[in-house]
Amino acid sequence: MRLINTATLQIESFPRFDRPQIPPYVILSHRWGAEEVSLQEMQTPTPSLTSKLGYLKVVKSSAVAASFGFEYVWIDTCCIDKTNNAELTEAINSMFKYYRDADVCYAYLADVPSGEDPGAEGSRFRGSSWFTRGWTLQELIAPEILVFYGSDWREIGTKSSLENVVVGITYIPPQALKSYERNQRYFSIAQKMAWASYRETERLEDMAYCLMGLLGVNMPLIYGEGQNAFRRLQLELLKESNDQSIFAWTVQHPEEADSTRGLLAYCPAEFRNSHNIVRSKEFNTRPQSETSMTNIGLKITLPFLRSEDHKVPEGAASSLRSGREIFIAILGCQRKGDVLSANPNLNSNGDGAYGIFLESNDGVFGRIHPNWMKLLDVKVVEETAVDRTVYITQIFDRPHRLFRSAVPYSDCIHVFHRRVHPLNIHSSDPGNDNLIPWTLGNDEFKLKLGTERHRYEGYIALLFKYGKPRSHCAVFVHVFGRTFCYSIQADMGLEDLNQLKAGRFEKGNLNELGKFDRRSIALKGGQTLYFAARQGYIDGNNAHFIEVSVDGDFHLDQIVKQYKRMR
Repeated sequence: MRLINTATLQIESFPRFDRPQIPPYVILSHRWGAEEVSLQEMQTPTPSLTSKLGYLKVVKSSAVAASFGFEYVWIDTCCIDKTNNAELTEAINSMFKYYRDADVCYAYLADVPSGEDPGAEGSRFRGSSWFTRGWTLQELIAPEILVFYGSDWREIGTKSSLENVVVGITYIPPQALKSYERNQRYFSIAQKMAWASYRETERLEDMAYCLMGLLGVNMPLIYGEGQNAFRRLQLELLKESNDQSIFAWTVQHPEEADSTRGLLAYCPAEFRNSHNIVRSKEFNTRPQSETSMTNIGLKITLPFLRSEDHKVPEGAASSLRSGREIFIAILGCQRKGDVLSANPNLNSNGDGAYGIFLESNDGVFGRIHPNWMKLLDVKVVEETAVDRTVYITQIFDRPHRLFRSAVPYSDCIHVFHRRVHPLNIHSSDPGNDNLIPWTLGNDEFKLKLGTERHRYEGYIALLFKYGKPRSHCAVFVHVFGRTFCYSIQADMGLEDLNQLKAGRFEKGNLNELGKFDRRSIALKGGQTLYFAARQGYIDGNNAHFIEVSVDGDFHLDQIVKQYKRMR
């Protein structure tokens, strides 16, 4: 292990002959930025080194640590030889241990001033990008003592003193923040995945690699494997654990609701609704069976119910393709009422067992309705379910939009072409106007959706007038975190308009969203609305160029925004 000497700023290696034990050290948690310094630059410094912003972090963190008597600091940018793949793999597999074993962790928040009240609503602390990164999850949880520092390297507070604020930001229970090593057995795999569900990494593979320590998994790094890294992570977990909450996920994007899936999730984002899913005590008493991946699919034994005996999601009948049977497979997990309970023993008081829908196709099963899990009475399950050993395929539809949503990307700009001028803008949340900066011109206007710090869900409706007498239609841009899709409402009546402006408009089937990039819609009076969305870029940003037109009289009347910040 390499450490930086806080007095000399030289890199030293441990253990060594004269110091066989690793000395006490401070560890730095931070977001990587411009001009980070490498191990090679620290070992063979040049005159330009001291002018780098990354070097300033080394100097400042060392100075703070030295002021409290620490001789050494560990910083990931320059204490790992990233040109050595074997060392990089070992370091990433050991990262949780590095943070756990540190005497103190300094969390440097470059985007937060130290003078503000971190607990205030809308504070820069609450909105810091540090809380959105995948790697900083284990850096928050692993160390017993963590001190937050602002952009000027003045103390903001500690993980302990700001516990209520940190819990509110991260939705991680206090017991996990206080002593994860002692209490981790009380938290299910689904809950741990949920803690990462709103976080992002620069590389898709890192969304799996950053969770290895938290989940107690070791595996080789294969950059370039994409989302397969998260699949490998889950398979490693199945080798070590019988916690079936790993299968308790739901798709987040409406267009994936009718896809056929396997038992494994694509990414942590699919566990966003799993904060209150815990292992079931009742099902832990059942005989355990082996779960293994085969060339047919995942082999597993689960209690089965026939779906016709229980209510299924709306539209389930459409899944009875060619007479295939639908079953409900019961997972060994259930719902806990108090997600953030400080008493981990309350985990056992569940409200029901979770089941997922499986469809049989020539003896091999696939998961259908992956946007939904059924909550069932435990007693009913115990009395009526029958154990079956089945193969569940992992060859599934591949929703490219979902893969893209798991990767951070530039804000997407939607450019609507036509000579249209909105008369009014209604918003149910005027305080969030920074989400959508508008630029209006004679030829087009632009919506910029998504921000670096926050994610939103809801819609922006473009309300058009056409024809005589005046009729209304609307084009919706639906926002789901950092993804989006479109829908068109051909006929907007007076009641629809009133509900739209009041933020209560819910007409339309969300499962039909995002299915088109070209469409023509019949309007009143024989007119036709033409819609086209084309992918492109503006100044390096992802952009969709939207054309909306109608033959004859047609203009944009209003823009209505209805959205909320996602947790």
